[in-house]
Amino acid sequence: MITFRYHVVTLVAVFMAIGVGVLFGATFIDQSIVDSLRSTQARLGDRNEELRGRIVDLEDENEDLQTFTGSTRDLVVRGSLQDVAVVVVSFESTPGEALDAVRDTLNLAGARLDGQLTLSDRLDLKSEDNRDKLATALGSSNSDAVRLSQEAVAQLATAVVGQNPEVLSRLLEAELIAAPIALPADPSEQPPAVVLVGGDTSREVNDRIAVPLAKLLGAGSTVAVAAESGIDLRLLKPVREESDLRIVTVDSVETALGQSSLAIGLKGALAGQFGHYGRGAGATTALPGANAG
Repeated sequence: MITFRYHVVTLVAVFMAIGVGVLFGATFIDQSIVDSLRSTQARLGDRNEELRGRIVDLEDENEDLQTFTGSTRDLVVRGSLQDVAVVVVSFESTPGEALDAVRDTLNLAGARLDGQLTLSDRLDLKSEDNRDKLATALGSSNSDAVRLSQEAVAQLATAVVGQNPEVLSRLLEAELIAAPIALPADPSEQPPAVVLVGGDTSREVNDRIAVPLAKLLGAGSTVAVAAESGIDLRLLKPVREESDLRIVTVDSVETALGQSSLAIGLKGALAGQFGHYGRGAGATTALPGANAG
């Protein structure tokens, strides 16, 4: 006869068996996990040491490369643009190291700086006063920021190559540009090449002025180079996406490699050869080919 006591004893035995099974199972699983983790840790440790060694090797290689490009830059650049007329266009927010690198490279190359033009951040046209000033300088009846920006780009593209220089004086008076350029008075003289140096401009100035200006210069007969420091390419990325432009783009212009690319790329552009150089998105090669120019 099965009594209540029998049921109690049976249930206790079952639960004890389950408990013992869980205890042994947990002990077995825990040890297995520990062993697995130790093995994984050992492998990761070995891999980490291997990667550290590779990083040290790459840093040494990079240092050697920078030393090499720095020492060869002067040989590559010097005299490569002798007496070539160049106008440098930049922005108030263009990093000083990038602008200095461009000017120093052009000077070393023997280029003739016909002038430098700095575009104001006020060209974002957020204020009505700046829109009125720009409309007056351009001789425009528009008051819309987008249309005014389009007119400004069109007139700047012609002004920087000497075809509409009077607009620069009006823009200077309106405090929308600085450092007006001195262009050749003789219209028969070869128009200068234009080097446009991007900067940390506002989105409005970058999208409405800088990018359209680079594209317009690249769509015509102007010999143009667009340059930018680093590889976070706010200016160059949309320009590089236009496959039919006749323009040279150079990123990382603050580096020796970028400066060599600037000089060789501009020399190539004078001979009708164009490309995108550097390490950033859209670059076709790090450095122009030896046959450029």
